[in-house]
Amino acid sequence: MRIDAHGHACGEYVTADRLVTKLSENRLDQVVLFPGETGSSKIQKVGDHKHKEVLYFSNVIGTFCAKFMDFSRKIDVGNAHVYRMRQEAPDRIVQYYWVTPRYVHKLEQDFQEMQFAGIKLHQCIDYFGIHSDFLGEVLDFAELHNLPILIHLYGRKDASNLIDAIKERDVTVTIAHLFHGKVFEARWQEIESRISFDLANYYLLNKSTAMRAINTFGCGKLILGADNPYGANCIEKTLDLVASLPVTESDKAKILGENMQKILGN
Repeated sequence: MRIDAHGHACGEYVTADRLVTKLSENRLDQVVLFPGETGSSKIQKVGDHKHKEVLYFSNVIGTFCAKFMDFSRKIDVGNAHVYRMRQEAPDRIVQYYWVTPRYVHKLEQDFQEMQFAGIKLHQCIDYFGIHSDFLGEVLDFAELHNLPILIHLYGRKDASNLIDAIKERDVTVTIAHLFHGKVFEARWQEIESRISFDLANYYLLNKSTAMRAINTFGCGKLILGADNPYGANCIEKTLDLVASLPVTESDKAKILGENMQKILGN
């Protein structure tokens, strides 16, 4: 089983038919899907953002652009769109529900309807503090329903606060883009059983960063993520990045899908 564990419902995944075609072209069985720019097939231009200073700057710029476009208002429509796409391709799409403070009141209602497989959080789109009542409510919900979480963190302090917030909880959290890996490295013994990292994507991570993560956390803690539509041929390039890693084929199989299967309970 090969799984792209980080995909937005736009770009190469703009429709269920196009998504299935793209997955098949790349020998991918499934994608973990959440909202994007609904209806847009545009591939976003992404430069080389592999340096940590640029990554932080991209978070700052991303937050500003999200507020300017008021993207968080579109998340509710986006979740419904992903649900409809999943109904068209239930064997290929794993739905993660994007939760924001604006729409957290719909979480239980939408879960009863959609039965999504996990939760997506993004501090840069509609900011929330790690110690906020909002995140506490989401963590309670995830524990109750045994749902994994994918989170895009903002700053290093948020990463440290997240460790404090979940170390005593029975939750599984994936850190998007391997952001703030050194923070987790420093406190790894506290959090090892609850954390994994996605390698999203080629444009944000280089081989040396991936190898540091492998040497620190192990291949059993890393999962493939292409982050479509961010970067031309991001799916192919991220798969090539994983293929180039000097690890065994068995370890590559873990990164390419086996680890995500465990997270999903499959």
